[in-house]
Amino acid sequence: SNVERSRRSDGKIALERAAALQEQHFFSNNTYSNSVNDIGGSGGTLVSPEGNYNITATVAATDTGCSVDGICFQVVATATGTQISDTDCSVLTITNTGVKASENSGGSATTECW
Repeated sequence: SNVERSRRSDGKIALERAAALQEQHFFSNNTYSNSVNDIGGSGGTLVSPEGNYNITATVAATDTGCSVDGICFQVVATATGTQISDTDCSVLTITNTGVKASENSGGSATTECW
C-alpha cells in the first residue's frame, strides 16, 4: 500500500544514519562494529526513528563477503509493528560500499524497495 511504501523511508533513513556512524566508527577504531550501540542504538537495540524497523549490524566476513571480519559491514532494517504487513519489502540492507538491497517476507531478493 501507499502507507507501507511511505513508511519504508523510515527504514531507509535509519540505514543511512547507521552507515554514516559505521564510517565514523571505522575512522576512529580501524574496524566496523557489529554493536548497534556504536551506531546510534542503546542497550543493544536500535529502532528506526518512527519505530517501523529494527536495525541490526554485522561485520562477519561470512555475511559481508569480505576476507576478514570487521573490514566490511552490512546494516539491516527488518520491518516490525504495523510495517510487517509490507511483505514485499520486509528487509532493507545497506553495505559499506553503499550497495542497497531488499528482501520480501519469504527471504527472496526484491528490487522495488529502494
